[in-house]
Amino acid sequence: MVLLSEVLEITPTGARTRTRIGENTRLFEATDGSVSASILIELMAQSVGVYAGSQAREAGLPPKIGFLLGTRRLTTTLSRLERGDCVDIDVDCVFLSVDGALPSQFACRALMDGKQIGCANLTVYQPDDPTHLSFSD
Repeated sequence: MVLLSEVLEITPTGARTRTRIGENTRLFEATDGSVSASILIELMAQSVGVYAGSQAREAGLPPKIGFLLGTRRLTTTLSRLERGDCVDIDVDCVFLSVDGALPSQFACRALMDGKQIGCANLTVYQPDDPTHLSFSD
């Protein structure tokens, strides 16, 4: 499920993406066509994936699967986003686990018309071999 509309920029320390609320976010629409601002967490996570994938390709490696482990300090100024709203997500790498042994951390901001509408710190994990993970008791 790709919610992002486009990649605007990838830098050595982060990325900026854009999503237009509409076709890609239809699954999350309420009956009035709006989308809960909680979707910002997924937009941030997918933007982190853009950055991580670019880092892997730069190193000559294929992109790996990643897991969102947690979100800290999530704040939003809006409760809902409307169809047609354009949201930019900035992700900045705070800590990148080089060997995948530790989770990585990203500071994320959501902007609309250049004004911050949300922010959060995301903790993500990219195991070398996800087939060895067990999700059962």
